[in-house]
Amino acid sequence: MSTEHPDAAGNDASQRPRTRAEARALRQAAEAAQAAEAVHEARAAQASEHTPPVPQPSAETAAPEQSKKYWIDPEDSDWQPSDGAGWLPADDSARAPIAPARTEDSAEHAPSQRTFVISLIIGLAITVAGVVIALVLDGPTITGVDFDGQIVDGPQPTLTLTLSREVAEITPEQVELDPDATATVTTEGKTVTLTFDAPLRDDTEYLVSINGVTARDGERESTVVTTIQTPAASLYLLQRRDDGDDAIFRTDLSGEKAVSVFEAENIDDYRATSENLVVVTAQDGVSQVTVVDRYDESRTELVLPGEGYVAGLQVTDDGSHIGYTFTERDLSAEGGLASVLVTQPIDGGAASTVVQIDDVPVSVGEWRFIPHSTNAVLLTFDGELYGADATASKQPWALGQARTLLGVSRANNTAIIDYDGLLMQLNPETGALVPLPVAEPDYGAPVSITSFPGGTLRHVFARSDEGVPTGQGIIRVADDGAAEPLVSVSGTDSIVQSCAAPNGRYTAVTVAPDLPNNPYDRRLLPLPQTLHTHIVDTTNGDERVVLEGFDASWCTTGPRR
Repeated sequence: MSTEHPDAAGNDASQRPRTRAEARALRQAAEAAQAAEAVHEARAAQASEHTPPVPQPSAETAAPEQSKKYWIDPEDSDWQPSDGAGWLPADDSARAPIAPARTEDSAEHAPSQRTFVISLIIGLAITVAGVVIALVLDGPTITGVDFDGQIVDGPQPTLTLTLSREVAEITPEQVELDPDATATVTTEGKTVTLTFDAPLRDDTEYLVSINGVTARDGERESTVVTTIQTPAASLYLLQRRDDGDDAIFRTDLSGEKAVSVFEAENIDDYRATSENLVVVTAQDGVSQVTVVDRYDESRTELVLPGEGYVAGLQVTDDGSHIGYTFTERDLSAEGGLASVLVTQPIDGGAASTVVQIDDVPVSVGEWRFIPHSTNAVLLTFDGELYGADATASKQPWALGQARTLLGVSRANNTAIIDYDGLLMQLNPETGALVPLPVAEPDYGAPVSITSFPGGTLRHVFARSDEGVPTGQGIIRVADDGAAEPLVSVSGTDSIVQSCAAPNGRYTAVTVAPDLPNNPYDRRLLPLPQTLHTHIVDTTNGDERVVLEGFDASWCTTGPRR
């Protein structure tokens, strides 16, 4: 009788060549069956020559026939006891410590037992062969999932899949994400890594499918599918206090689960990465920079260029370097460092570097790190524009002149520059310029711009015909230029800071209410004493919550002086 079966496509498997694995598995099954039969025949021959006597129970101990109870129901089995041999009484205490010897009846049934054992071995061998064949023929499957889904802190979350076998290179076109998202793909052996082009939507389950995943030998293909869950949105805020230490809080969007993560007498500024908090404090009138590990809370004091004041703290996207402007405390007319740009590794493993132009420290009015790089763009007080690298691996380079550095764009890794009213996006690596989409309608010239996936947020002032400010607003401008107000305040309130969450779903707008009656504190970075941060929906401006504090961690820079 043939043991071949049609394959998955309905073809007769006997008509196709066997793979090496199939042939090897079937050969091993046949050899095992032959060896088992030989062993059992030898044992049967030996047993027939030395059949032990059958023990007979004595008349005193033999149980009456009508009182026998069986663990195996005789009516349900072909096996029948012979003179009590082979059965066990219902009373466990009366069970024999060893199994009864084989009787002549059982000897007569030896061939059928051998047939059963041989059949069992053959069945097991065929089963093992089937498993081997299935493992060989199946396409790659997922054996491990590692998702780094930091919504607040990580600009580019990653998903790493470990597969059952090494696979051929996978392209972005093979990847499907629901809800829709885009990612770059790297393939190395059994590992496939998806680096998402932008932060994912918070508190959302994503379905990830990769089609046409092919084993490296090119013969087996499959579709692998998994799901990932992103965490709920959260952020850090800074609160200054007159009656106690200042504190940095981490909070959800309800504000009801705020937890203090760092406290000090005077906190001027901070930035958050996925692993660290970088905090600027003031003690005895000078700045200190402390790096706090978010997991073990260990602290590292960074060495500054001297005693002085730190402002404009920023961190590179990869969290490897920080930058800030530094001014010496003992600055005099004879000289000293005044608002110079300083960069250094966040781990404190190397000394700080003062950015110099032609070997001379240069005073900087505005500067920004460029997204997804260690490059920075800086604008001097006399309007000269330069590029620099935070690693100090190359000398700064000239980029022309400009009026204002308004912000950066994460969409194309550029600096947004105001060239006498013409807003352009500058690539510091190539010097290429691309116009920023013109807002329609036009709400006025922005004083700062932050980007979000799908557009920009522009801080503008409303003015009377005489040029007197009458209000402020944050205008959402889509990539096609369509503009509409997102948040607006009256003339007595002032917008101190605004930025979008990395995934663009929410916008944080910090407002100083009733500015004429809201005095400034006496810090190295003085700000109004009362500050409220409004969290709104970026799509329609609906307010989610108002939180006490400022300097939302979604922002790449702190409030201006």
